[in-house]
Amino acid sequence: ARAEDPVTAVRAASALGRIGDRRAAPALLEAFAVTNRDLCSRAAVALGEMGEPGAASPLMARMAYEGDADVREGIAKALGFLGDPAALPVLQKALADTDSDVRYEAAWALGHLGDPAAVLPLAALLKDRESRVRFAAAFALAELRDPGAVPALKANLSDSDENSRTATACALALIGHAEGLPVLSRAVRSDAEWERFAAAVALLRLATPAANELLGTRLTDEKAAIRDLARCARDGEGTMALAAVLRDRDDDFRQYAALALAFFDDPAILPALREAATDRDPEVRTAARWVTRRIERLRPAGERETGAM
Repeated sequence: ARAEDPVTAVRAASALGRIGDRRAAPALLEAFAVTNRDLCSRAAVALGEMGEPGAASPLMARMAYEGDADVREGIAKALGFLGDPAALPVLQKALADTDSDVRYEAAWALGHLGDPAAVLPLAALLKDRESRVRFAAAFALAELRDPGAVPALKANLSDSDENSRTATACALALIGHAEGLPVLSRAVRSDAEWERFAAAVALLRLATPAANELLGTRLTDEKAAIRDLARCARDGEGTMALAAVLRDRDDDFRQYAALALAFFDDPAILPALREAATDRDPEVRTAARWVTRRIERLRPAGERETGAM
């Protein structure tokens, strides 16, 4: 990551993060300290991707004074991947950033942390002027799974943006509330694959008779991953349905499945996630690694395993 050519250095930092070898952390920390904003931002994200715990303090320290929005965005994303509880106030402050990309990444990051103290600021973010920020806030609240988020999510079902409405309906279902079923009924039939998959995961989690009936309409979906979720819901297989999707032929769906497991925090899925952490696709590997770290971090102390990823 210390190559003289900035473009080469940025590419090297990206590669190091996706490889996930923490022996590269010192070089990335050095790259993070440079003035080149692209390299600094990419180095920050790479440190988060590899799960380097020693990076949290310098990342948080720089966030306090960094004037470049791209760098702040990278830091927010990295802090979410790392999951350090001490990042909570830093990320809460970032929800008020003037740059929407920073607010977007900070919202996701607060969801990844899993601290219910973030419920109120994330609920307030459902009124953000940018639809993608509202989208991130809804899914972040779903990760927290705190019933205190339900009133704000219900109010957001009338959001003017279709994607934000879908995220809100998914969030409610993932928390265990069925008020978004009319929205999910449309979303599970969407032409957009990500939207059908997200709705299917939410319905799988809700698991009411009405939700199972809706998901049953996708038993003939053109995508095997969505058919698998519908079949597993029918057969009562629950969370383990996503383990099958982690082996899907489609890179995107394997990534979707890894990300979706952040909404379940089921230790039984850890072996499948660890296998996915060696996937041929770097996005799948990154998702599997940080979700594994999240599940391990949020487990009761007596149940945690050694050797964090």
